Amino acid sequence: MDEALRQLLEALESVGEGHEEIFDTDVREQMYDAVISVLIDPKDGYGLPAEFRMFTPEGNAAVHQALAQFLPPLVEAARAAGLTTPRQRLLAFQNDEVETSGGGNYYDDFFGYINPDDTEW
Repeated sequence: MDEALRQLLEALESVGEGHEEIFDTDVREQMYDAVISVLIDPKDGYGLPAEFRMFTPEGNAAVHQALAQFLPPLVEAARAAGLTTPRQRLLAFQNDEVETSGGGNYYDDFFGYINPDDTEW
């Protein structure tokens, strides 16, 4: 799962090179909502939104594309690793040992942090 996570983070880091607002709290919350709905606690019929509160339509499209491309491999990696509960998937996603090779960014730079003990999963 680590490599799939790194690929997602590197795609988002690339988006951030032209759209620094990707690191804003509003954007991070929107992206984490998508991760929760697709990977952590999947919602039937969920579709990625077009809007992530980026400053431009191009920024929103870039975030959408990165999530659309790299969340499915994360879902598959979680299945392959036998992560069957939302808590297990959350802990694997919030891996502070996985960083981007270019800028040294971690999951919380793009998504913030959710305390696993504060969830209802």
